[in-house]
Amino acid sequence: MNAVLEVTALSAGYGAARAIRAVTIRVEQGEHHAIVGGPGSGKSTLLRTVVGLHPAANGTIRFNDTDITRERPEWRKARGLCLMPQNHRLFTSLTVEENLLVGARWGAPGPWTLSRVYELYPYLLEKRRALAASLTLSEHQAAAVGRALMANPRILLLDAPADLAALGRLTKEGLAVVAATREVPAGACHVHRLIDGTVTTTRTEVRCRR
Repeated sequence: MNAVLEVTALSAGYGAARAIRAVTIRVEQGEHHAIVGGPGSGKSTLLRTVVGLHPAANGTIRFNDTDITRERPEWRKARGLCLMPQNHRLFTSLTVEENLLVGARWGAPGPWTLSRVYELYPYLLEKRRALAASLTLSEHQAAAVGRALMANPRILLLDAPADLAALGRLTKEGLAVVAATREVPAGACHVHRLIDGTVTTTRTEVRCRR
């Protein structure tokens, strides 16, 4: 099967310091991957580099067999590569529904609409006119995931998610999910452990469906 995302020997950093070094990861349709590491291990830098918010120093990023290493972030999003950033970064002065609609900008064509997001997270429908600043932590994350889904991604990157319970349904529908966490989440098919910017990958056979 062709990879949705293929990262090869990717390095990135800040000045002379390298936050990630020669990272290689291959993600196929419907897979759930975990990027596991402690604070400062390079998890956020890796995800931000993949979506184009941080420049790559070396290596390549391929999406659906197209080299996107130097492509602008909005074009990567339009292809179907989306990130839920750490701390979610919702617009707190906007309502939940307005935040969701922001996610559709530069999005790819596809099935995700407001009604589908509300079906996945019914409590967001009740809070759709509430300001994002008033949400609980779990509601905040749900709104951030929903905003990313509104772009109709083929692969969803999640930086430090607190709850992955609803996302099993997404992988069953063919969406690839990559979550950066401190501990291995339930359901992860491939585990990539980052230590000082270098990755070690293992595959959990029982969880990898084919």
